[in-house]
Amino acid sequence: MEEIDHLSAATSLSLNTGVLAVLLMLYPISAWLSDRIGRKPMLISGSSLLCFGALPLFRLMHSSDPQQVLWGELGLTLAVALLAGGKNPANVELMPAAVRCTGLAVAFNVAEEYFGGTTPLIATWLIAQTGNPLLPGAWVAFSGLCTLITACAFTRETAFRQLSAGST
Repeated sequence: MEEIDHLSAATSLSLNTGVLAVLLMLYPISAWLSDRIGRKPMLISGSSLLCFGALPLFRLMHSSDPQQVLWGELGLTLAVALLAGGKNPANVELMPAAVRCTGLAVAFNVAEEYFGGTTPLIATWLIAQTGNPLLPGAWVAFSGLCTLITACAFTRETAFRQLSAGST
């Protein structure tokens, strides 16, 4: 925001801090909502917002108007919160009790390694190749599309069945 959009460091920090505070408030709300309507609707809504909203939200975030930046950041924050509300409990519920801790640790860390670890590199490469600071939004939209396809086609609802007991 400072280098590309020429916002002050104080404005950038204030926006990011405020949005992170909103995210902290949205997490328990999305978890509660996931318990009421199910994991799959949360995954579908969050990934749809990323898939179809990432580019417009990135455009807002690359405005020189702090109000528009705030709206763009809040949109992405909402998508992340919706996904977390469905993803976190679904991951636990999809793992067999005998391997739950190990399975979650491996799945989470492999996903973070490949997607979280490569995203800064990919975003930098996209900008360097095109000169377009909005293009990392396409990577976010692609990740939303992958999650949306997975949620719709391969994920079963787990919210309303008894969690299997056993060693965790």
